[in-house]
Amino acid sequence: MTETDIYIFLPDAPPLIISRPESPELIVRRVNQGEWEPYLGYQQQPTAAWHAARVGRYVILAEPEPNIQFPDLGITPREMQALQCLAAGLSMGQAAQRMRINVRTLRNYCDRLRAKLKCRTVAQMLGLAAAIGLVKPDLDGLFE
Repeated sequence: MTETDIYIFLPDAPPLIISRPESPELIVRRVNQGEWEPYLGYQQQPTAAWHAARVGRYVILAEPEPNIQFPDLGITPREMQALQCLAAGLSMGQAAQRMRINVRTLRNYCDRLRAKLKCRTVAQMLGLAAAIGLVKPDLDGLFE
């Protein structure tokens, strides 16, 4: 397998370029499902949420653009990571393990997200988050 170059755009810093022996598709899928650590390192309190996009055989990592229709949601990086993990189909236990937090903490994030998005259930929250473009679920996995 060939190396994939990953361009990481950090705020107030020059771009960081790293290479990984993984396909661009796999890297994009993992980052957009909340699995940032292999590329950005573990952060106890992340200062930014991350989104990946594939450009040919390269991958671009950057903070997601704020949603123009809902600019004042105030979603924290950890809430965004929780949203990405749950939108990827992970259970609460799996998402908590990936984020290295307690399930109770993850439930608190979900409660805050449901309040911010004015949703009654987690399923409704995930559907709305996908509909307004906060997360991009991996639809390819639905038909495998």
